[in-house]
Amino acid sequence: MRPWQTWLFAARLCLLALLVWLVLDGLPYIVAWRERTYGAAPRKAAVNPYDWVDPAKALGIINFYASPAAIRRGEFTSLCYGVMNAASVAIDPPVEKLTPALNRCFQVNPSETTRYTLTVTDKRGATLSKSFTLPVSAR
Repeated sequence: MRPWQTWLFAARLCLLALLVWLVLDGLPYIVAWRERTYGAAPRKAAVNPYDWVDPAKALGIINFYASPAAIRRGEFTSLCYGVMNAASVAIDPPVEKLTPALNRCFQVNPSETTRYTLTVTDKRGATLSKSFTLPVSAR
């Protein structure tokens, strides 16, 4: 082996040792030095999963409908709703326990024509309602 090859091999081993030391032991010290020198990165605040929908935080009903929109007695229909920035959701007549969601559907089986009213409330107490009538015909 030539002398310059020996030195090159030794230099590579030193660089490898330095890299291993940085990864295993030195990196936390470098990060701590960087935080002392430049300041720590700002911490992200906890985000309400519904806050991203509307930057103005306005209460809203995205949709409220039945599919199919008319049924015969004994048939089922999907009742769907979507709300934004709501703290609570209620439906009249009560069908099941509802939670705020951007898009949610559930099955209903009314025996007669029914008027459904969706009411949403935000954290400040503001309310918003939307209604529709589901026609149910005889068989």
